[in-house]
Amino acid sequence: RIVAWHCHIPYYIWLDSVGEKLDYDLTCRICNVHLDHEKCNLSVTVNNTNRREVKTPYTEGEWGYTFPVRVHVGRGDVLKLQREGPFDFGLTIKEIMLLKSQESTPA
Repeated sequence: RIVAWHCHIPYYIWLDSVGEKLDYDLTCRICNVHLDHEKCNLSVTVNNTNRREVKTPYTEGEWGYTFPVRVHVGRGDVLKLQREGPFDFGLTIKEIMLLKSQESTPA
């Protein structure tokens, strides 16, 4: 379990593919308990570039999923999840999932 309050989370990807970059849909399994959690944005970058917002629904203390975000990654790339804004509201990330996009194209 990863608990993110005042930090960023580097997440290293070691794919079993031949190393070509493909499009993936990133989704996180999360839990939050504050209705105003939107003030604390969650974002993802690949190798510290192409920052994308990860929309987090209010889960009412239950496990739920973020909305998918398209990322272009390959072997050895680093995903970094980071929270921004006031850090008054907790967010727990239980899983980080990368699902190959149906529209995936090699680089």
